[in-house]
Amino acid sequence: MGLLGRVVFLKRLRDELLEKRKQGANNLQIDEIDKQIRKINIEIQNMRKMME
Repeated sequence: MGLLGRVVFLKRLRDELLEKRKQGANNLQIDEIDKQIRKINIEIQNMRKMME
């Protein structure tokens, strides 16, 4: 998968996680979702740097 395709995939995954968080989850689930979102955001940032 190319970098651009990976970024698109990660953005969709992040959007899905944000939607799960909005739908209501307990504190443990919210913490885990937030951790995953942070990892995704960092990976997207790193990929953008590589594309420049």
